Amino acid sequence: MRSMFIEQEATKHLLECVSSYCSLCYTTLSEGENIYYDTDNYRYLCYECAKELAEQKEIESKMAQEEEESLPTLF
Repeated sequence: MRSMFIEQEATKHLLECVSSYCSLCYTTLSEGENIYYDTDNYRYLCYECAKELAEQKEIESKMAQEEEESLPTLF
């Protein structure tokens, strides 16, 4: 995953105190699986949602970069 996620192993304590569901698709997160903390939106995600969000952000970043490169410069 990209740097916008912190990968963690879901522990019993984390699931009890923070969340036991993915914040996007509401899939139940299980103890022992890798989960991903979205540092941009302060939420826990399952692998599939984190992967999809990272791909979406990468596309948006490339589009913004291409748009910036197409703008005329003053110098």
